Amino acid sequence: MQQIKKLSISGLPLLHSGKVRDSFGVDEQRRLIALSDRISAFNLKIKTPIPEKGAILNSLANFWMQQTQQIIPNHFLAQIDPNLTLVKEAKSFKIELVVRAYLTGSIWRAYTKGKRLFSGLELPDGLRKNQAFEQPILTPTAKTEDDEEMSPAEIIAAGLASAEEWDYLAKKALALFAFGQQYLAPKGILLVDTKYEFGKIGDQIILIDEIHTPDSSRFWRQADYEKDPLIVEQLDKEFLRQWMLANKIEGQLPQELPEPVAQETSRRYREIYECILGEKWSPSSEEPAQRMAKNLLKAGLVEQLPTVELK
Repeated sequence: MQQIKKLSISGLPLLHSGKVRDSFGVDEQRRLIALSDRISAFNLKIKTPIPEKGAILNSLANFWMQQTQQIIPNHFLAQIDPNLTLVKEAKSFKIELVVRAYLTGSIWRAYTKGKRLFSGLELPDGLRKNQAFEQPILTPTAKTEDDEEMSPAEIIAAGLASAEEWDYLAKKALALFAFGQQYLAPKGILLVDTKYEFGKIGDQIILIDEIHTPDSSRFWRQADYEKDPLIVEQLDKEFLRQWMLANKIEGQLPQELPEPVAQETSRRYREIYECILGEKWSPSSEEPAQRMAKNLLKAGLVEQLPTVELK
């Protein structure tokens, strides 16, 4: 099956091409989000696509959007194809709300180098790798290439959100995280950390982008963590990050992956899908470009069968 690196759709203008998602204009109220098989790590766009990744992310994000509507409205309208979702047009806040329940990943790597202040929050000395915080913490960042850390006061001072908006965003991010933890606990999965993005339609704040996917979140098996907190299988793209750190080329992180690494990353994405939804991942057997063209026409987003090009 052909993997999706980038796509173009005749009749729909490309609005934005991100690290993973491509957005196409539909009308003033709606846009189409296309999930590619691209993957990023350490803010690098990896050149090697991950088999089936886009469709897995699309299904997972849309599942969670529907599960959390009671907490906050979101942009989801309809999934019209394994890789395509129709969403509401919204003006995004240029910040990411990162919620962490454990000292791990990038924050742990910085902690070992002596850093203690994260997005205005000071951590004490003496913490251990993968240690759980007493309560989940918020470490927001600016939505930039470098994901610059910002304290709530800095976010408000920069005009990225008002004080009232920030309080609402923080409250909803923590509520979404608590829901995710509670939902996954009976499945033996720990939601370790994640990031949320929000937007506005008029005066209404909504959840946008993605939620609780292996691109935006870390997941651990609870049994692994209880057995040894330092040796926990990563059911997300932390596996890829660790491989990149261990396989630098002349001091630089690699941007191309060997086939076994791409396949293992794909396997972990399929595994967390099956753990969360409780059903076996069943990929489409249709050729992606033809399938998407047919589904775009069926959904009424184009007037005639479009040309979908995969690049």
